[in-house]
Amino acid sequence: SVSAVRTVGSALCLLPFVVLVWRRFTRAMLPPVIAYAAIGIFASQALYFQTLSYLDVALALVLSYIAPLPIAFYQHVRRGERLPRYAYAVMVVAIAGVSLSVLGGSGGVGAVSIIGVCFGFATMITFAAMVILSARQPAQLGPMGRAGAPMIVAAVLYLFVVPPWAFPYDKLDDVVMLAGRFPLEVPLWTTLVWIVVLGSVVPFSLILGGNARVGS
Repeated sequence: SVSAVRTVGSALCLLPFVVLVWRRFTRAMLPPVIAYAAIGIFASQALYFQTLSYLDVALALVLSYIAPLPIAFYQHVRRGERLPRYAYAVMVVAIAGVSLSVLGGSGGVGAVSIIGVCFGFATMITFAAMVILSARQPAQLGPMGRAGAPMIVAAVLYLFVVPPWAFPYDKLDDVVMLAGRFPLEVPLWTTLVWIVVLGSVVPFSLILGGNARVGS
């Protein structure tokens, strides 16, 4: 449900920007937009939240954000890009860090959910695919339109999985505790707004806008 709320809410926020560039759409734009929506948004978010049901958020993020490794491999094999030596050293450190996260700690590997780790690596692959596919999104739509078009497609996909009447509307006013150094009690709906705006609309727009300028 969280993935669905995040995606549908983001699609609604970005809808006005898509409407503004709607006339620029062509049939040739549909395949990359649909692929990005299905893999980069729908699958990646579903797998990430599935990972969180087995692993703590720190380890889930560590596994997800080693995505630059397969991206670098793809760029090298597909486009012949050569990385500086220090980049390979960074990759080794990243792999070592993931190994310590999974194998180290109290209880070793037995204390970590293998299913969760598998979901984490699957999430990492979809994140890598998201970055690679972002370079193929139509530049004519602008950064907000580039983010909004696949987000709307992903929202439609989520509505088949979690229809609008299944959304937990009755829980929006529930009070939740934000843990940390300064614990804070807030209504649930405020955390969802945070997730939608700062956890989806802003980062996806920045990723797609930046990728159009600097590449994968």
